[in-house]
Amino acid sequence: MKKILLAALLLTCAAPVLTVPAMAEPSLNIVATVNDEAITSSDLDGRMRLAMLGAGIQPTPEVVARLREQLLRTLIDERLQLQEAKRDNVTVEEAMIDKEIAALAQRNNQKPEQLPAFFARAGVPMSALRDQVRASIAWTLVVQRKLRPQVNITDRDIDAEVARMSAAAGQPEYLSAEIYLPVQKAGDDESVRQSAYRLIDQMSKGVRFSAIAREFSQAPSAARGGDMGWLRASQMDSELAAALTKLTPGTLSPPVRTAGGYYILMLRDQRMVQAPGATKVDPAQASYNLRQVILPLAADAPADQVQAASDKLEALRAKARSCSDVEQQALANGDTTKGDLGDVKVAEVPPALQPVLAGLKDSQPSPALRNARGVLYLMICGRTIPSAAAPSNIDREEVANMLGTQKMELLARRLMRDLRTDSFIEIRG
Repeated sequence: MKKILLAALLLTCAAPVLTVPAMAEPSLNIVATVNDEAITSSDLDGRMRLAMLGAGIQPTPEVVARLREQLLRTLIDERLQLQEAKRDNVTVEEAMIDKEIAALAQRNNQKPEQLPAFFARAGVPMSALRDQVRASIAWTLVVQRKLRPQVNITDRDIDAEVARMSAAAGQPEYLSAEIYLPVQKAGDDESVRQSAYRLIDQMSKGVRFSAIAREFSQAPSAARGGDMGWLRASQMDSELAAALTKLTPGTLSPPVRTAGGYYILMLRDQRMVQAPGATKVDPAQASYNLRQVILPLAADAPADQVQAASDKLEALRAKARSCSDVEQQALANGDTTKGDLGDVKVAEVPPALQPVLAGLKDSQPSPALRNARGVLYLMICGRTIPSAAAPSNIDREEVANMLGTQKMELLARRLMRDLRTDSFIEIRG
């Protein structure tokens, strides 16, 4: 298994120092208790300063106030992780923390002895960094000791995954990243949703997704900047899959509610799944065999005509179960070609339409669309995938590592959920 990595801060010497505006000296007021262990306002202030620096967010008083609650939840989770480590007799030595901080400095072209002065200029206490690193190391050790023995990937598991990959050949696959904000109790739903929108607002202003993910996401992928790797729709929760299919590369989703909380997704890229071991081919050379039903409508048609045509199209879509249905509907509406668009290469599909088709199954009607000629929907009646060389040997170890990582992260997420549920947590005003 790959070791869970620590969050990397943006600590290049050439970068401008992000200093927190002058604030009153933090008191030792208790802002939360976690199983009778206190989190003080000083703890929260230090973490706030550290997170703003690490994410590259300009820490205005307004931003600090808006993100305070989410960072408090992060601190609470870290206390739960440290408490679990203590129960499991996991000890984090100071030398281990020093080693990770030295590695962090090296990755950012600094010497460890330079960090205290750097942090002092930014108004960030070194204790906040050490506490974050301590919690990260402790949780890594807990996961490895407690959960790794439960991960047993068998030959049957590998065979099943290879079969799924073979069956998915020609289907879309998404390279995506996530930010996960859990909802710990029903009353937190709206505040967590608003926190998600605030993070989206920061990213719209140029803050990097990976930086936000490292500081605010509470998924195991946070250490990787939220990176989820390449996934098929069938490998994700249905809510996440539905959101991803609506995105184009480089765009963000709105907050997506799942059973456990809210996700923000970013689609980095997408491709067609290749058969396991096959020589890669250019997915743009794949093609769709398409049918359409179009109701002619002028580009400048008044709103009432557009609405009437849209209503009629929706009624037709609801009845379309096969390509034969589409052909009959097209013919009934005056299209003598039966709506047959023939084979259309993926590369020739308009960019705005590519994610729509990529998310469709065969014989599934697309959403209603509007173009200069009218309102329409499309249906895929077949796909052609360019031939590739005969499969080479499949890297079964790579498949096993992928399955093991997925299983480990699932178990870690469940353990974290159970810790939140079974603990006494009080947040004070």
